[in-house]
Amino acid sequence: MQGAVFELQDANGTVLQSGLTTGADGKLAIEGLAPGVYQLVETQAPTGYELDATPVTFKIEKEQEAAIFLTKENRKVADSSDIRGNTPTSSGNKHLPKTGETTISQFILSILGVLLVFISIKFRKKRNI
Repeated sequence: MQGAVFELQDANGTVLQSGLTTGADGKLAIEGLAPGVYQLVETQAPTGYELDATPVTFKIEKEQEAAIFLTKENRKVADSSDIRGNTPTSSGNKHLPKTGETTISQFILSILGVLLVFISIKFRKKRNI
């Protein structure tokens, strides 16, 4: 990606070069490094992408002539216009919704019904004796 800015560090984290910026092709070339262990650290992400400061470590061997290719991918920044809020709307209704709950009066009527059945059974037994 074009516009990513990196710094080159040695294995101990000492900054060797800073302000290394990727070109229009998204590539960055560093030449003339001595053998050793290095790391590239992103210091500024391209516009619209999140900064990932995780170091990318690489090693240059003695007498190495072949180029080393490193890849770093950034995540896009979430666009605030893409986020849809879940704002509740007020209906102005102050009553609780009907949820199938039985009221106290229905409970009392049920108990009275059971008591009436129990009393009628009790009286029948007394008459039969």
